[in-house]
Amino acid sequence: MNLGAAAEATILYRTSDGRTVFRPWGARGPCYLVEGPARARLARFIRVYYAAFFVAIIVLPFVAGVRGIYVAGALWAAGFYVAFWLFSRGLPTTEPPPPPTRVEREEAIRRISGSVGKPALWGLTILSSLMALSGVLVILSAPGWTAWMPSLFFAACALVFAYYLRRA
Repeated sequence: MNLGAAAEATILYRTSDGRTVFRPWGARGPCYLVEGPARARLARFIRVYYAAFFVAIIVLPFVAGVRGIYVAGALWAAGFYVAFWLFSRGLPTTEPPPPPTRVEREEAIRRISGSVGKPALWGLTILSSLMALSGVLVILSAPGWTAWMPSLFFAACALVFAYYLRRA
């Protein structure tokens, strides 16, 4: 598993009975069974979409300023929901998987952390920390609300990556 597979695992759930379940509308929405070519198409889309957004949030502050991140975030979320709606059309619905136990959650975190690898997790933790720090520097040099959200976002990312790093 790599970073793309880890992103994919946040949207496509593998149940204990071997099904792959797609839950585009959250815990209260319908679950869809995704197998074969539909799963491959959806997995490819998720990987490309996440990679494009990752590049965009790195480049946008330099090209369009901090407000560009807000616009990109809104477009990213809207695009995901439109794509999810398109992907879910025609898929068979299925029973929702049972909630994972604490042991299953810990095992999944260990598996993802180990497969992504410590070097990648260190790199992501450092990059996210630097992005959060750069937002703090922007806040200190030009106080305003626009730099708070990206700083908090990257700080949260750094914390998540550090959490996964501890389990790798």
